[in-house]
Amino acid sequence: MPKRFTIKGAKASDLQPDISVLCYPVISMEDGVTHQGSKQNLIGPDATSVDTDLFSIEKQVSKKTPPTFLMSAKDDKTVPIENTYRYKASLDKFKIPNELLTYELGGHGFGLKNKTSDVDWFAAMIKWLETLK
Repeated sequence: MPKRFTIKGAKASDLQPDISVLCYPVISMEDGVTHQGSKQNLIGPDATSVDTDLFSIEKQVSKKTPPTFLMSAKDDKTVPIENTYRYKASLDKFKIPNELLTYELGGHGFGLKNKTSDVDWFAAMIKWLETLK
């Protein structure tokens, strides 16, 4: 079990994000889906199946999970888009407001401007945020 930490004077409710914006995210720690470097850095080379489940965020979604904007490119060779799809499916299961923007091309780590598309993901994210109540 990972070690828990506290911030002096903070309540647990203070630490809950109001929204999340995840770009080409590493969500799952499951082999075949995860980014192996992230998995090793986050849970180590000797991770158990319990560790893998605990750190596979798609398995940790609940009604308390914040609304989430997701952005990924289908041709991302670093972090498979399956991570994004799994998280969206979990968010949908719990009826958590979410928006998914996918690019056909762009790879991983292109930042604010995907040079392969005229679609501005940041503007789309702002527009989505404005729909939240």
